[in-house]
Amino acid sequence: MPIGAADPFLFSYFLIICLALTPWIAIASLCPQATRFIFGGKASDGFRLAVVALAPIPIASAVVLAALKGMLEIRWSQVLTKSLPILTASYTVACLL
Repeated sequence: MPIGAADPFLFSYFLIICLALTPWIAIASLCPQATRFIFGGKASDGFRLAVVALAPIPIASAVVLAALKGMLEIRWSQVLTKSLPILTASYTVACLL
């Protein structure tokens, strides 16, 4: 498969994910008390809104990894899969410093 052939597929899935999450982001921003059932009462309203708003990132990551495996780009899929914990840990350490 030529480079860039999967771009329309990935973009359409990203749009579907964003459109599916738009009502939930609206509910979380207009009625932040509704998210207390999911996240509990200790988390702040801003944190709960941020978690809901950032939800497309791991979903899109899973879609990209699945698409790479489907296109038999196993090497790049493994590179991305193995780099996620390293990047997450380095970002966490950078935020703590």
